[in-house]
Amino acid sequence: PGLAGEKSEGPRRRSGWEASQSAAYVTGGSRHLERPKGRNCASLHKMQCSHHSEHLLESLNRQREVGFLCDCTIIIGEFQFKAHRNVLASFSEYFWAIYRDTSESNIFLDQNQVKADGFQKLLEFIYTGDLKLDRYGWIFI
Repeated sequence: PGLAGEKSEGPRRRSGWEASQSAAYVTGGSRHLERPKGRNCASLHKMQCSHHSEHLLESLNRQREVGFLCDCTIIIGEFQFKAHRNVLASFSEYFWAIYRDTSESNIFLDQNQVKADGFQKLLEFIYTGDLKLDRYGWIFI
């Protein structure tokens, strides 16, 4: 069966997936769908994608950069940072505690304790896993 509005034409290639009746494999990649061994497993399949979390985080970061589906704003002085509550709360116990106890979408941080430059770097790290600092940048984090 295809996606909504698509006609099913049997096994076909789509988005790098190669499908067959018993298994689907990504050509040259690590993703695959395989039928588990054992009895009565006709409807059970296992799907793996070694880069799934990386692709998800990249997509969330692109969404954040354009403000798409962002559901919170962190405000530090005159600076505003759009983000996703679930991403912030997943990364930080501080944000977990804030969002557990409030439904407010705007969170104000004290600019005397949190510098906007440092928070921008931290936010980029949360969404990318990369922390890019010059030799003095660590002071702001």
